Amino acid sequence: MNAVRYLATTFLAFAALTASAAVTYTYTGNPLRSADSPGLGIDIPGVRAQLTFSDDGTRLIGWSMGQYNFGYVTSSGTANYANFSLTTDAAGNVIHWYVTAEGPQNQDYASFKSAINYPNVVPSTFDSVYLLPSTLYTNAALPGIWSSTGSLPSRDLQFTVVSSAVPEPGSLLMLLVGLVATTSARRHASLR
Repeated sequence: MNAVRYLATTFLAFAALTASAAVTYTYTGNPLRSADSPGLGIDIPGVRAQLTFSDDGTRLIGWSMGQYNFGYVTSSGTANYANFSLTTDAAGNVIHWYVTAEGPQNQDYASFKSAINYPNVVPSTFDSVYLLPSTLYTNAALPGIWSSTGSLPSRDLQFTVVSSAVPEPGSLLMLLVGLVATTSARRHASLR
């Protein structure tokens, strides 16, 4: 019984040590116009993105990106590819970004993108929603706004995510601790 208590205490201590405050940046884009008829007015609400980082900005904990009418591609969903590049100033405000996420959306394939003052991209400031094979909505030179729950000052955050079925190391560690605790409890019970 002492071994089970020890393992449970160790697991709880490990969970407490690895838990940290997260900083979430949320982007709200301006309305998008249809690329087929840009002069006919506003068509749909803008792109939205939410990126959650570890408190020191070294890990991307979770993310979602999409648009109200077409849905969202998320870190826990069926995203095929995502790329997030954010630069913050000394106060932690986002000053440059290029964020994109792609994946299946209902019966279509969606691509959501947003950028401001991003080098080597023309135009350097834009939002877009592209639903394959042919639906495109854009907004050029009118960036939305970022808000955050905390601050990651003077950072250049770069993350690329490609779909994979490999479990995270933390999940494997929790599984291992659970197996050891179960084995220890069974062994202890059989010795009685």
